[in-house]
Amino acid sequence: MNQIWIYDRLFKRKDVIITDVNIKNYDCIVPQITTFEVAKESKINDSDFVIIKAEKEFIGIVDSVGGVNTKEVSIYPIEHLFDNDLDIDNLDGTMSVVEYLTRQITRNFIETDDIYMRVPFIFESTLGADVEYKTIIDTSNLLDIIN
Repeated sequence: MNQIWIYDRLFKRKDVIITDVNIKNYDCIVPQITTFEVAKESKINDSDFVIIKAEKEFIGIVDSVGGVNTKEVSIYPIEHLFDNDLDIDNLDGTMSVVEYLTRQITRNFIETDDIYMRVPFIFESTLGADVEYKTIIDTSNLLDIIN
């Protein structure tokens, strides 16, 4: 059995569900939607964050909730948040890639006035050395740059 932990947009815990839901591997480059069913009385809504604690942990964002007798939930991996056009700077070589990504995520997801995009991310680099880059695609899609 697995646990599904449900949080609102401010990461306040709403519910914990015990289930046999299993999440398949997913591709970070093209986030795949995952669907599952939970009991109708579950406290899960669109845009909630979901952590599925199983053999491998999965963190996702609820895309939609529907159904009649049960709640049919569709979720994307959390990196799907970055798969949109944002106000991002050009990567010009004056800072490390990690510092650049931290600055873009902070501006677009932490210190933003948009309550629907604001998420309390905390950064921790586990890299042993700075990441160097050769080419960054001229894009305003942060997920393209991360990949």
